[in-house]
Amino acid sequence: MEIDSYELDLDVDFRKASVNGFATVQLKKGDQTLVLDAVDLDVHDVQVDGTGAPFRQDRKAGTLHVEGVPMGPSSVRIAYSKKVSDEVIFGLYKSKYGKDYLLATDLEPAEARTVFPCKDHPAFKAVFKVAVTTQKGLAVISNTPLESKKTVGAKVRFVFEPTPRMSTYLLFLGVGKFEEIRKKQAGKEVIVASRPKESGNGRFVLDVGASTLQYYQDYFRVPYPLKKLHLVALPEYHTGAMENWGAITSREAYVLVNDRSSVSDRQGAGLVMAHEIAHQWFGDLVTMKWWDDLWLNESFATFMECKAIDKLHPDWDPWTFFLRGSTFRSQATDALSTTHPIQVEVNSPEEAGQVFDAISYGKAPPYSG
Repeated sequence: MEIDSYELDLDVDFRKASVNGFATVQLKKGDQTLVLDAVDLDVHDVQVDGTGAPFRQDRKAGTLHVEGVPMGPSSVRIAYSKKVSDEVIFGLYKSKYGKDYLLATDLEPAEARTVFPCKDHPAFKAVFKVAVTTQKGLAVISNTPLESKKTVGAKVRFVFEPTPRMSTYLLFLGVGKFEEIRKKQAGKEVIVASRPKESGNGRFVLDVGASTLQYYQDYFRVPYPLKKLHLVALPEYHTGAMENWGAITSREAYVLVNDRSSVSDRQGAGLVMAHEIAHQWFGDLVTMKWWDDLWLNESFATFMECKAIDKLHPDWDPWTFFLRGSTFRSQATDALSTTHPIQVEVNSPEEAGQVFDAISYGKAPPYSG
């Protein structure tokens, strides 16, 4: 099986926190029976090249089986729906603030399967074409810039430009009352997005992010391949930050800092942004085949965050932070009976989540240099 692209056409009822949509999988090469990952999704209909096709959901295994898929190129269109649970903070979830919320995705390592049927494996890269229809008065953010925005009755339809080929876990979708500030640097649009009345606190990170993006373009000598880079501040977020291609997400604490914030808070925000922006090349443009090589992604980004900040803010002494926050911490974890090699065998997506620790992030960087 070889996937060319996913075309996602999603109708998002923001108030009810539900999605009705179509996921069209464009295949370069089929295999009679197409098996996709699909968890917490209700599949209603499947068509192969415009004709209804038999399908079966195995809810225990979290898979969707579609029969009658040609061996050559074909188009598989899946109609499905999902409800956003109040009990989760991964996949497509409610990032809450007060009585309000933003809808946002967090898909690493293998939660894309909870948002749309897909081959949720880092080696299965594809182009993503995303369209979202939702209530008026809301904004929608995805990996790429808007291609078009059109009012359709009481709703608005947002269509985004196609992404480069990328892994499923790097897809981002955000829906809500986002407020933005932006600047252009290195020929790219850098944007900080936040909940209402907070954008003014994003100016510091906007400047750091734009300068870091330019530094990496010059250092890697490989242009950043997208037209824009969002830095999205989320009020509720269970990890520190995530390198979604073109739409980095993080806790508000790493984005909404200002001149009144402590030096430590500003340093932390700068290092986190430098880490995630480094991933736009190493992790997004080039991606590990499987999660046993996670250390390559994370150790390189840990090394590069300090290299970039040392160039932009040498007064912060980032290499001292590198020793204290990464090297010493990883050595302390390595001294425990629960330690593991830098490269560890990962047998399932569930096991992948256990490898995101101080060893994968902090033990390997000396070898990355």
